[in-house]
Amino acid sequence: MDDVAVLRPIRLFPVWTLLLLGYHHGRISPAAPEIHQPLQLWGTLCLYSLLMGAVYIVNQIADRETDAHNDKLYLVALEK
Repeated sequence: MDDVAVLRPIRLFPVWTLLLLGYHHGRISPAAPEIHQPLQLWGTLCLYSLLMGAVYIVNQIADRETDAHNDKLYLVALEK
């Protein structure tokens, strides 16, 4: 469960929304290349979600000292 929590899936909804809106506008635009493959959409959605999850993890690691100083919630394990 901690593996899922550290990726912050709730924060991925805006990312998914922008990706789906871009896909939709690309499909309806007459000047856009042919991008009607749903498999390509799902692959892009998965890869972009993993990328954003990695960014959140790196951010948690970088903010470890300030989170300790401010007694914030730790999503990444502390060093003892």
